[in-house]
Amino acid sequence: GHSDQGGRFQQEVPVAIGAGYEMVIASGAYFAGRDIPTTGRQILSEIVIRFSMPDADARYHIPVIMSPNSYSCWWSS
Repeated sequence: GHSDQGGRFQQEVPVAIGAGYEMVIASGAYFAGRDIPTTGRQILSEIVIRFSMPDADARYHIPVIMSPNSYSCWWSS
């Protein structure tokens, strides 16, 4: 899927207790499509986040802040 105009990816995902999930963010393609100088040193092409969702009734919020060569991710409720 793709993020919305605000950069949020909102999709309902069926939860299987004990299952692992993976979110892959095409950060290289995102920054390549922007007029952001990277001085030819962009080294990240994807950000991979693996997580679980132990409560099938909960909503999960996983913020990711990224730049051409770094990112930060955390869990938020």
